[in-house]
Amino acid sequence: MMKNLWRIVNPAPIARYIFPEAVWTTTSGKILITFDDAPDSRTTGKVLNLLDDYNWKAVFFCVGESSSKNPGLIREIASAGHRIGNHTYRHKNLIGLAKTERLEEIMKCNAVLSEITGGDIHLFRPPYGRISRKIIREAANYGLRTVMWSLLTYDYKNDLNMFKFAVRKISDGAIVTMHDHVKSEQILPEGLRYLADWMAYKQLKPGLPEECLK
Repeated sequence: MMKNLWRIVNPAPIARYIFPEAVWTTTSGKILITFDDAPDSRTTGKVLNLLDDYNWKAVFFCVGESSSKNPGLIREIASAGHRIGNHTYRHKNLIGLAKTERLEEIMKCNAVLSEITGGDIHLFRPPYGRISRKIIREAANYGLRTVMWSLLTYDYKNDLNMFKFAVRKISDGAIVTMHDHVKSEQILPEGLRYLADWMAYKQLKPGLPEECLK
Protein backbone atom coordinates (compact mmCIF):
# COMPACT_ATOMS: atom_id res chain seq x y z
CA MET A 1 0.00 0.00 0.00
CA MET A 2 2.71 2.48 1.03
CA LYS A 3 4.75 1.64 -2.06
CA ASN A 4 1.82 2.53 -4.32
CA LEU A 5 1.08 5.60 -2.23
CA TRP A 6 4.40 7.18 -3.24
CA ARG A 7 3.11 7.59 -6.78
CA ILE A 8 0.34 9.83 -5.47
CA VAL A 9 2.37 11.61 -2.81
CA ASN A 10 4.95 12.76 -5.32
CA PRO A 11 3.68 13.88 -8.76
CA ALA A 12 5.46 12.11 -11.56
CA PRO A 13 8.35 14.10 -13.05
CA ILE A 14 6.66 13.74 -16.43
CA ALA A 15 3.75 15.88 -15.20
CA ARG A 16 6.14 18.68 -14.29
CA TYR A 17 7.76 18.35 -17.70
CA ILE A 18 4.44 18.42 -19.56
CA PHE A 19 3.08 21.37 -17.56
CA PRO A 20 6.05 23.65 -16.84
CA GLU A 21 3.73 26.66 -16.67
CA ALA A 22 2.34 25.36 -13.38
CA VAL A 23 4.23 25.85 -10.12
CA TRP A 24 5.37 22.58 -8.56
CA THR A 25 8.02 23.71 -6.06
CA THR A 26 8.96 26.94 -4.31
CA THR A 27 11.48 29.40 -5.67
CA SER A 28 12.99 30.03 -2.24
CA GLY A 29 13.87 26.48 -1.25
CA LYS A 30 11.61 26.87 1.78
CA ILE A 31 8.48 24.84 2.46
CA LEU A 32 5.10 26.22 1.42
CA ILE A 33 2.06 24.92 3.30
CA THR A 34 -1.21 24.86 1.35
CA PHE A 35 -4.77 23.79 2.15
CA ASP A 36 -7.43 22.77 -0.37
CA ASP A 37 -11.24 22.80 -0.08
CA ALA A 38 -11.53 25.74 2.32
CA PRO A 39 -13.49 27.07 4.07
CA ASP A 40 -15.23 24.61 6.35
CA SER A 41 -17.31 25.67 9.34
CA ARG A 42 -15.99 22.77 11.42
CA THR A 43 -12.31 22.92 10.60
CA THR A 44 -11.15 26.34 9.37
CA GLY A 45 -10.98 27.91 12.83
CA LYS A 46 -9.03 24.92 14.14
CA VAL A 47 -6.62 25.03 11.22
CA LEU A 48 -6.00 28.74 11.73
CA ASN A 49 -5.28 28.18 15.42
CA LEU A 50 -2.84 25.37 14.62
CA LEU A 51 -1.02 27.48 12.03
CA ASP A 52 -0.80 30.29 14.55
CA ASP A 53 0.80 27.89 17.06
CA TYR A 54 3.63 27.22 14.59
CA ASN A 55 3.73 30.76 13.20
CA TRP A 56 3.17 29.41 9.69
CA LYS A 57 1.56 31.29 6.83
CA ALA A 58 -0.26 29.19 4.25
CA VAL A 59 -2.20 29.41 1.02
CA PHE A 60 -5.86 28.41 1.29
CA PHE A 61 -7.36 27.32 -2.02
CA CYS A 62 -11.02 28.13 -1.48
CA VAL A 63 -14.19 26.79 -3.07
CA GLY A 64 -16.46 29.62 -4.17
CA GLU A 65 -19.74 28.01 -3.13
CA SER A 66 -18.48 27.32 0.42
CA SER A 67 -16.92 30.77 0.59
CA SER A 68 -20.20 32.48 -0.30
CA LYS A 69 -21.86 30.64 2.61
CA ASN A 70 -19.01 31.38 5.04
CA PRO A 71 -17.63 34.83 4.14
CA GLY A 72 -16.56 35.43 7.73
CA LEU A 73 -14.16 32.48 7.56
CA ILE A 74 -12.59 33.84 4.37
CA ARG A 75 -12.04 37.17 6.09
CA GLU A 76 -10.50 35.36 9.08
CA ILE A 77 -8.08 33.53 6.80
CA ALA A 78 -7.05 36.76 5.10
CA SER A 79 -6.79 38.79 8.31
CA ALA A 80 -4.50 36.14 9.80
CA GLY A 81 -2.02 36.84 6.99
CA HIS A 82 -2.67 33.81 4.81
CA ARG A 83 -3.16 33.91 1.04
CA ILE A 84 -6.45 33.09 -0.65
CA GLY A 85 -6.50 31.07 -3.86
CA ASN A 86 -9.16 29.97 -6.34
CA HIS A 87 -10.26 26.31 -6.16
CA THR A 88 -13.26 26.74 -8.51
CA TYR A 89 -16.83 27.50 -7.55
CA ARG A 90 -18.26 23.99 -7.06
CA HIS A 91 -15.09 21.89 -6.84
CA LYS A 92 -15.79 20.14 -10.11
CA ASN A 93 -13.24 18.16 -12.08
CA LEU A 94 -12.52 20.60 -14.90
CA ILE A 95 -11.25 17.90 -17.22
CA GLY A 96 -14.05 17.00 -19.62
CA LEU A 97 -16.15 20.09 -18.96
CA ALA A 98 -17.03 22.36 -21.85
CA LYS A 99 -15.02 25.56 -22.03
CA THR A 100 -17.98 27.68 -20.93
CA GLU A 101 -18.42 25.52 -17.83
CA ARG A 102 -14.71 25.64 -17.00
CA LEU A 103 -14.63 29.40 -17.29
CA GLU A 104 -17.75 29.76 -15.19
CA GLU A 105 -16.20 27.65 -12.42
CA ILE A 106 -13.05 29.79 -12.42
CA MET A 107 -14.62 33.21 -12.92
CA LYS A 108 -17.47 32.74 -10.46
CA CYS A 109 -15.07 31.64 -7.72
CA ASN A 110 -12.83 34.64 -8.42
CA ALA A 111 -15.80 36.99 -8.21
CA VAL A 112 -16.94 35.59 -4.85
CA LEU A 113 -13.49 35.68 -3.29
CA SER A 114 -12.69 39.15 -4.61
CA GLU A 115 -15.96 40.52 -3.26
CA ILE A 116 -15.36 39.03 0.20
CA THR A 117 -11.70 40.01 0.51
CA GLY A 118 -11.85 43.29 -1.39
CA GLY A 119 -8.75 42.29 -3.35
CA ASP A 120 -7.67 40.47 -6.47
CA ILE A 121 -7.09 36.72 -6.51
CA HIS A 122 -3.89 35.58 -8.20
CA LEU A 123 -3.46 31.88 -7.34
CA PHE A 124 -5.37 28.90 -8.70
CA ARG A 125 -5.42 25.17 -8.05
CA PRO A 126 -7.76 22.88 -10.02
CA PRO A 127 -9.80 20.37 -8.00
CA TYR A 128 -8.22 16.93 -7.63
CA GLY A 129 -5.07 18.32 -9.25
CA ARG A 130 -6.52 17.59 -12.69
CA ILE A 131 -4.90 19.98 -15.14
CA SER A 132 -4.41 20.45 -18.84
CA ARG A 133 -2.70 23.08 -20.96
CA LYS A 134 -6.12 24.57 -21.71
CA ILE A 135 -6.97 24.90 -18.04
CA ILE A 136 -3.64 26.51 -17.19
CA ARG A 137 -3.98 28.92 -20.11
CA GLU A 138 -7.58 29.80 -19.29
CA ALA A 139 -6.70 30.50 -15.67
CA ALA A 140 -3.76 32.63 -16.77
CA ASN A 141 -6.07 34.69 -18.98
CA TYR A 142 -7.78 35.80 -15.75
CA GLY A 143 -4.52 36.62 -14.01
CA LEU A 144 -4.35 33.32 -12.15
CA ARG A 145 -1.14 31.37 -11.62
CA THR A 146 -1.66 27.61 -11.36
CA VAL A 147 -0.01 26.22 -8.23
CA MET A 148 0.26 22.46 -7.87
CA TRP A 149 2.30 20.54 -5.29
CA SER A 150 5.33 18.36 -4.79
CA LEU A 151 3.99 16.62 -1.69
CA LEU A 152 0.42 15.41 -1.21
CA THR A 153 -0.04 14.37 2.42
CA TYR A 154 -3.02 12.07 1.90
CA ASP A 155 -4.58 13.67 4.98
CA TYR A 156 -8.08 13.28 3.53
CA LYS A 157 -7.84 9.53 4.24
CA ASN A 158 -7.71 10.36 7.97
CA ASP A 159 -4.91 7.83 8.33
CA LEU A 160 -2.05 9.24 10.39
CA ASN A 161 0.36 6.55 9.22
CA MET A 162 -0.23 7.55 5.60
CA PHE A 163 0.28 11.18 6.54
CA LYS A 164 3.57 10.41 8.28
CA PHE A 165 4.76 8.33 5.34
CA ALA A 166 4.16 11.28 3.04
CA VAL A 167 5.79 13.83 5.33
CA ARG A 168 8.96 11.76 5.58
CA LYS A 169 9.41 12.32 1.82
CA ILE A 170 9.57 16.11 2.20
CA SER A 171 12.54 17.95 0.70
CA ASP A 172 13.78 21.47 0.02
CA GLY A 173 11.31 23.62 -1.87
CA ALA A 174 8.32 21.37 -1.29
CA ILE A 175 4.79 22.64 -1.77
CA VAL A 176 2.79 20.61 0.75
CA THR A 177 -0.92 20.01 0.24
CA MET A 178 -3.40 19.35 3.03
CA HIS A 179 -7.15 19.86 3.29
CA ASP A 180 -9.23 22.29 5.34
CA HIS A 181 -12.15 19.91 5.50
CA VAL A 182 -13.91 17.50 7.85
CA LYS A 183 -12.40 14.57 5.96
CA SER A 184 -9.00 15.38 7.50
CA GLU A 185 -10.22 16.86 10.77
CA GLN A 186 -9.23 13.95 13.01
CA ILE A 187 -5.55 13.82 12.11
CA LEU A 188 -4.73 17.50 11.54
CA PRO A 189 -3.57 18.41 15.08
CA GLU A 190 -1.19 15.47 15.43
CA GLY A 191 -0.34 15.57 11.73
CA LEU A 192 0.77 19.21 11.79
CA ARG A 193 2.77 18.54 14.94
CA TYR A 194 4.52 15.68 13.18
CA LEU A 195 5.16 17.86 10.13
CA ALA A 196 6.68 20.60 12.29
CA ASP A 197 8.89 18.10 14.13
CA TRP A 198 10.04 16.41 10.92
CA MET A 199 10.83 19.73 9.26
CA ALA A 200 12.90 20.72 12.30
CA TYR A 201 14.70 17.36 12.19
CA LYS A 202 15.48 17.86 8.50
CA GLN A 203 16.38 21.53 9.08
CA LEU A 204 13.72 22.67 6.62
CA LYS A 205 12.23 26.13 7.02
CA PRO A 206 8.63 27.18 6.31
CA GLY A 207 8.32 30.12 3.95
CA LEU A 208 5.84 32.91 3.40
CA PRO A 209 3.67 32.50 0.31
CA GLU A 210 5.10 35.72 -1.13
CA GLU A 211 8.71 34.47 -0.97
CA CYS A 212 7.89 30.92 -2.01
CA LEU A 213 5.95 31.95 -5.11
CA LYS A 214 8.05 34.80 -6.47
